Amino acid sequence: MKDNDFINKLLKRFKGRNDVSTDELFTFFRKEEPRIPDNTISWRIYNLKHKGILTHVGRATYSVGKSSKENFVPVISSQVKKIYSQIKRELPYLKICIWDTRLLNSFMIHQMGRFFIIVETEKEGMQSIFNLLSDTNKNVFLNPDAKTLELYSSNFKESIVINQLISEAPTTEEQGVLTSTVEKLLVDCLAEKELLYGHQEELDNIFSSIAENFNVSIKSAKRYASRRGQLFELEKMLDKHFKVSAIKRKIAKI
Repeated sequence: MKDNDFINKLLKRFKGRNDVSTDELFTFFRKEEPRIPDNTISWRIYNLKHKGILTHVGRATYSVGKSSKENFVPVISSQVKKIYSQIKRELPYLKICIWDTRLLNSFMIHQMGRFFIIVETEKEGMQSIFNLLSDTNKNVFLNPDAKTLELYSSNFKESIVINQLISEAPTTEEQGVLTSTVEKLLVDCLAEKELLYGHQEELDNIFSSIAENFNVSIKSAKRYASRRGQLFELEKMLDKHFKVSAIKRKIAKI
């Protein structure tokens, strides 16, 4: 099969989707050429990425079709890097994910004046991190509820919050720091209603801005949302801002 032939068929089958798995691509190529070797398929995927036909948006997941959207790269502030380095130096065996709610400001109309640096780790390590950071910071909160946040965090422009890291949460490494992917940010905005109380009226702006400007792995977001009990809420927002239902209906007709 000539390159242009399989590219046209690929676009007809998958164009507009941003959650096409490697397995789906292998199945597609094998349907077209049953005896095609795995190495040839892998080379074709590599070549399609080079041409911009496929864009890597998550673990073994691609969007199909040339797009002006970018992959989201989280900004790592000096304070986030300092806290992360301190924890890894003193508690090197703990897995931690850290992110700053300032990341959300660029997607919002009404800007927040107070911020949280959120440190997430396994349940067993939360107290250890709290004790460590509390030695040098007064603005540290361990899994705070709404009342605690209202009474005490308002005294600080920036607070550090220690929360539990959900297993299999989508994370990425940036500048040597393990932080949140854009898919995790979207789901956390829905799940952390008490912590991110100031962002709830901006959810539509956050979702629409991210949908317009960045590649998002719908599959990764849904998997994480399911683990957080937010799948129904996420699917409503995806249908509204990512037109997921419309895409599924279009695919079903092909």
